[in-house]
Amino acid sequence: TVAFMICVFIVMSVMDVWTAQVSGINRFILKRGINRKSLAVGQMLVRKPGMPTDWEKTDTVNSSTVDLIGFSKGGNLLDRSKLDKASSITYEQLRQLIGLSKEDAYITVRDITDPTSPVLYEYGMDSNATSVVISRYGVLDDSIMEVKVKLYYKSGSHLNA
Repeated sequence: TVAFMICVFIVMSVMDVWTAQVSGINRFILKRGINRKSLAVGQMLVRKPGMPTDWEKTDTVNSSTVDLIGFSKGGNLLDRSKLDKASSITYEQLRQLIGLSKEDAYITVRDITDPTSPVLYEYGMDSNATSVVISRYGVLDDSIMEVKVKLYYKSGSHLNA
């Protein structure tokens, strides 16, 4: 019986170590995926006009009328009318139109040429969940803007598991 108990203890210890390793690998894979997604979203918003390219002129912005949104006129030149129109989109529509499914987002745009400048545009929901934050830069009205994209998994549960 002592040998049996030692054997059970060893098996349980090995299973605990194995579970911890698998959990760590899963967190790494999820974190890498959200890193890639945040980079792609940031690039798309700052460098692409969206599909269609004049989506901001659409009366009702949803997945039936717009495939993707972008904040750019082309290159890194930001378009104020696109930034304004994005403010009228519901959060779920925004998530869908920037290509998110499992992730949540918080996006801000601010003028970095003026250190006292507040956030000019804000989209999505902020959270204290484990997240990935990237910044991309564009020009709006002769000012350099920082477009900050913060992505996190809903409830943060995927990265904290």
